[in-house]
Amino acid sequence: MSQDLQTLMQKSVQLGETIDSLHQKAKPVDQPPAPKPWQPSYNLYRHKNHLYIDIELPGVPSTSVSVTHGDHSLVMVKGMKPRPEGMLGIEDFVSSRIFGPFTCLFAAPLHTRLTNVDHVLQNGVLSIKAGLKAVPAKN
Repeated sequence: MSQDLQTLMQKSVQLGETIDSLHQKAKPVDQPPAPKPWQPSYNLYRHKNHLYIDIELPGVPSTSVSVTHGDHSLVMVKGMKPRPEGMLGIEDFVSSRIFGPFTCLFAAPLHTRLTNVDHVLQNGVLSIKAGLKAVPAKN
């Protein structure tokens, strides 16, 4: 794995953890605890002049997912994996499945910017494809 891709993946995980921490601190004290955010599994790779991200989101409706990329250097994916309707209100419940909000941040490799970001959620996998444009390094 290239050093740039390793750095990109490490920064993505760190940014996600920071957002989750800030999210938990921002809730009012008199409200019940929000569901704990989780990090879905993903693959991130670069091929030619494109960045590809595939995120596993089984059971997450497309209406519950947002993909933003406003600053040309980050892609943010946020959403909510709801509990199945038959499980709502159940008190004694044991499960290894994860439900609740999630946030993922992915940074463009150094000296590049994201262009033409497209995404589709199909068969429980969110696939994101972004063009990469070289940006000169600042001296």
